[in-house]
Amino acid sequence: MKLAAYDIDWFDPSATMIECNKYTNIKNLPVTQEGQLTFLLSKFETPDIKTAFADTIGKVGTPARVAFYPLPLRKDKVIRNFLELIYDGRSIIVDDSKDAFR
Repeated sequence: MKLAAYDIDWFDPSATMIECNKYTNIKNLPVTQEGQLTFLLSKFETPDIKTAFADTIGKVGTPARVAFYPLPLRKDKVIRNFLELIYDGRSIIVDDSKDAFR
């Protein structure tokens, strides 16, 4: 069963790969994490992505709120900003200073 965008753990590469596999077979799966994330996000409508983005921002806390609110209106900009948050959250060293997301 396909998960809603807000139910996906966007910081867990294996969780996003599993979800990608629900939309395509393993042969057609994008090779890179960036490709997989972009592919998966493209499967959702803008309001669903915004909900997942806001939920993920809430998990990170104040630095992310300062950097990403208000949420953009266009889908491509929402995806670009969401990917930035995901990549930062997946990094080995997480900088939670005020400028972490800039």
